[in-house]
Amino acid sequence: MVSYVRGRSRRLPDDEIVRLYVSGLDSATVAFRAGCDSTTVLDIVRAAGGTVRKPGGKRKPNAHKITDAEIRERYLLGHSGPEIADAAECAVSSIYNILQRNGVPRRNTNEMTRAANDVARTKRLRGRPAFPE
Repeated sequence: MVSYVRGRSRRLPDDEIVRLYVSGLDSATVAFRAGCDSTTVLDIVRAAGGTVRKPGGKRKPNAHKITDAEIRERYLLGHSGPEIADAAECAVSSIYNILQRNGVPRRNTNEMTRAANDVARTKRLRGRPAFPE
C-alpha cells in the first residue's frame, strides 16, 4: 500500500482505479467501487502520471425543442424572450445566453414594446377571416 492511504483498505488496486478513471468513469463512481474517497481517486491518478479531468464533465448537447438559429430568427422577428422560451421549453435565461453567444444585441424598452405590439397584432390578424363577409 502507498503512504496516502490512512487506515482503511481499498477494494481495488491503484492500477485498476487508474484504468477505470481513464476509461471515462467519474471519480465518484470509481471511488464508490474502490471503497475510498473521490479525492483519493484523483490523487492516485495524478501519482500514476495520469491527467485529471476538469470538474463538471462534458457539456450536454443542446436539449431545446428549437435550434439556436431558430431562436435567433424568432427574436429578430420580434418575439420576446419568454415566448421563445415557452416554444423551446427552457428557461428564459437560456434564450438570452444563446442570443448573446450568437451576437444578437438585446432590445431596449421601446424596442421591446414595439416588438410585443407587432407580435400581438400579427396574432390578431391571423384570427380574422381573409375576406369579410
